[in-house]
Amino acid sequence: MYYPFHPLNGLELAVVCKSRKGDGAVTVADPKGISLKIPVWMVSPQAAQIELSEKAEISARALLELVYLMAPFFED
Repeated sequence: MYYPFHPLNGLELAVVCKSRKGDGAVTVADPKGISLKIPVWMVSPQAAQIELSEKAEISARALLELVYLMAPFFED
């Protein structure tokens, strides 16, 4: 597990199966043998490069989508 913010970070996990749905998930067995479905990118070495930023960033598109989703709560 390469994703630094996952509780199992740094452990070598056995891959039980890859998703047939193509949803980008993989099933792994934790040290106790419990199956966990996680995003496949978390077991990629590139996931180890993820860092927190002091300044949060959100795209304008994401903000517009949020406005669209919240609009029904503000209608008269």
